[in-house]
Amino acid sequence: MAFMEVFLYNIEISQTPIDPIVLTDGKQIYDLIMQEIEPELMTDQMPLLMEKYKDETPEAKKARGARYTNAFAEYDKRSNAFFVGLETQVDALKKKAFASAEQKNHEEEITQLQLLESQISS
Repeated sequence: MAFMEVFLYNIEISQTPIDPIVLTDGKQIYDLIMQEIEPELMTDQMPLLMEKYKDETPEAKKARGARYTNAFAEYDKRSNAFFVGLETQVDALKKKAFASAEQKNHEEEITQLQLLESQISS
């Protein structure tokens, strides 16, 4: 199973990294985001909802449905921001790796040119 280390950013307040988190699957990403929005909709809680709300009144059920609808709308916004941030980080790492490889190649070319120059001069 692949692992990825992700630095999360609080998009609304600052661009300050939070502690790195190792994520192994989509369930973890979903729960990570949803836990701050509506903990009842986390994957470990959803199977318990029928029992928890078995005696719920129709009015309360309707209100809970509206709350869940709002929670999923907020989840969509935050998950989009999460993946945009992740893509930005991956792109930055890719550019850094390319620049590093380019620099190394440039240094090797200079060394070869200097060697060739010294051979011609002698």
